[in-house]
Amino acid sequence: MEKAIRVLLLEDSDADADLILSELRRAGYSVEAERVETDEDLRQALEQSWDILLADYTLPTFDAPRALALLRELELDLPVIVVSGSIGEQIAIECLKNGAADYLSKDRLGHLGTAVQSALLERTLKQERCRANAELREREEMYRSLFESMDEGILYHAADGRVLSANPSVERILGIPLRILKGRTSIDPGGKAINAEGLPLPTDSQPHFAALRSRQPVRDILMGVWNARENARRWVLASSVPLFRSTERAPYQAITTLVDVTERRKIEEEQAFMVTAIEQAAESFIITDTDGTVRYANPAFTTTTGYELHEIIGKSIGLIVSEKSDPELSADLQTTIRQGKTWQGVVLNRRKDGTDYQEEITISPVRNAAGAVMGYVSAQRDVTQEMELQHRLQQSQKMDAVGRFATGIAHDFNNILQAIAGFNDMACEELDPEHPVQEHLHEVASASEKAAELIRQLLDFGSRAPSHQRLINPGTIVGDLAAMLRRVIGEDIELDLQIDASTWTIAGDPAQIEQAVMNLCVNARDAMPDGGTLTLRVENHQVDAEMAARIPKASEGPAVCITVRNNGPGMPPEVRDRIFEPFFSSKEQSGGAGMGLATVYTIVENHGGFIRLDSEPGEGTAFHLFLPAKETDAIQSPGDDANSVKLTGGNETILLAEDDEQARRLAMLILENAGYTVLPAGSGEEAIELFNEHRDSIALAALDVIMPGKSGKAVFEAIRLSGSTIPVLFMTGYSFYKLDSADAPGEQLHLLMKPFRPRELLTRIQTLLGVRT
Repeated sequence: MEKAIRVLLLEDSDADADLILSELRRAGYSVEAERVETDEDLRQALEQSWDILLADYTLPTFDAPRALALLRELELDLPVIVVSGSIGEQIAIECLKNGAADYLSKDRLGHLGTAVQSALLERTLKQERCRANAELREREEMYRSLFESMDEGILYHAADGRVLSANPSVERILGIPLRILKGRTSIDPGGKAINAEGLPLPTDSQPHFAALRSRQPVRDILMGVWNARENARRWVLASSVPLFRSTERAPYQAITTLVDVTERRKIEEEQAFMVTAIEQAAESFIITDTDGTVRYANPAFTTTTGYELHEIIGKSIGLIVSEKSDPELSADLQTTIRQGKTWQGVVLNRRKDGTDYQEEITISPVRNAAGAVMGYVSAQRDVTQEMELQHRLQQSQKMDAVGRFATGIAHDFNNILQAIAGFNDMACEELDPEHPVQEHLHEVASASEKAAELIRQLLDFGSRAPSHQRLINPGTIVGDLAAMLRRVIGEDIELDLQIDASTWTIAGDPAQIEQAVMNLCVNARDAMPDGGTLTLRVENHQVDAEMAARIPKASEGPAVCITVRNNGPGMPPEVRDRIFEPFFSSKEQSGGAGMGLATVYTIVENHGGFIRLDSEPGEGTAFHLFLPAKETDAIQSPGDDANSVKLTGGNETILLAEDDEQARRLAMLILENAGYTVLPAGSGEEAIELFNEHRDSIALAALDVIMPGKSGKAVFEAIRLSGSTIPVLFMTGYSFYKLDSADAPGEQLHLLMKPFRPRELLTRIQTLLGVRT
């Protein structure tokens, strides 16, 4: 049967190549061959797999020695037979030294088949030797790694008991360096070894001597050895096996293993303690068999469920499962534990008194020595309050996210509204007062004011920041809310509105006062699901010393009292005492986040006021908000004198920094129409460059607070660092932004809120420039 062979020929003669291949076929080979002549051809051909290379010694541009060198360079194990027409003995020997398997003269090709067979056989034998050596090294390395990495200590003893070698674990267990232990006859050179009864264990009674004497294995001898490094005793299970040569009856060595059971003994001693700990644990521990029958429960189970232990032992664990529990969750639990896996999750269980509670449980399989599941152990913890807090936290985080979203939208819309309101005002100024379009423009202005107030509320909601207070009349605010309140509370609730026409003013934020009143009215509506009367009263009140002493955070003096009263069922003391706590709610689940009254409390407190609550079961509920009154000139409302300012008359140069193009263009038109020269900048960096170029002519800087890159504050700092003392007016659409005196010690900082009217901008600028008209 022909033997298939792949032959690579390094030969420049077609005739010689044909002769070589013919001789191989005559020798019984089925030949697949390729002929190459150059270094490049050979390199490319060697990318394939070949059985043998038959190389002519000398070619016009290449030769056999260089071919052998190339094979060494590429580290290829390919047999090479040099076949040449003129090759001397010395050259042939050099070829063999350089790696050739054989050499033949072309006039003796009759030996080619034998030479090829020998070369291939030698290659096969070489590969087998390499493979065997590699396997031997791998096996030796495996045994060495196993010997050195085993947790068990392993010692080899000579026939006279001396320690010949040991692995690193022996040093750890005995606390003795291996170099000291070698040559010793005792496992415990310190002479402190003891047996299981605590009696001394002499050297000749130790397991390796017993095995050498008896010629039988000695297993699991419990002995205590002294660890010199730790200065403490360790307990080991020692086993020793005698080793025999095939032709001898006496053992020539013994091998001893030491299993450190010190921790196991500690565990055994601690098992009783652990049982006691489980009995006293705050969490419930339950052990059931595979069908869910309870075999054990600790006392905490009684505390959590109300069932005595004798009422649950021998009963199904399903006794405590709530009828409201999630069927899919229960199915997943059953599927998981039946697969022998651990299940973790939160389930709804029921106490003996019928109340439901949420419990975090971990159920793990209990297996016997064969790995079969014998039952389950469950660790359970009542997490009802934690889950409630987590739910409320998630609600709070959701509201924060909504707030951030609202802030972003409102701020962007603020710049748009700035342009709408500003250009509308300029149109009003340019048209004749009797022009028929004026009526439409006034409607746009009115709508812009309402939109501005709505945006400011969105910004305040998103920022959770202190309000911007001004002089307001609570009676007017509550009166304006009446129409909306009637839609909110519904037709089955009567609104009794009582507002004192001479209500004092307060320093406050109208949006937050509206929010507080709205929250209380919604709360009152929810307290009267079957209808009733909601009384909303605003009146002046003089807080006397007796009331101030009786109510926390109350102070004497004039105040405006806003009362929201409902004739609902009232509150029991336990609810009344907690009604202002964040997240506390007396409503059914999903009836509210429990933040409404907490928000009211915060708003009133931020306004320097206090709340009095009157409520008894069956007598309704009344919230009285006391807000300190202010003198009418205590706070100047923004833009109070805006209408007294002319829209013309300025001739100074103003640096204007505003990144919103439309808002910047509006401010430029307002200022230029008033006669000012404006240097506009679309960024903080550009504003600083303009200031440095025109600092001697700039009379005032109007800076947007928040800009990409350098902020308005950064521009302000650059102006001051230059030594300039020109007045600076900050502008912002963020209602939560507050200028801090720490930003500019010794200076009074000025802030104009967007959207502003043209007259407001001119008023502030003329005031800062010291120009009054």
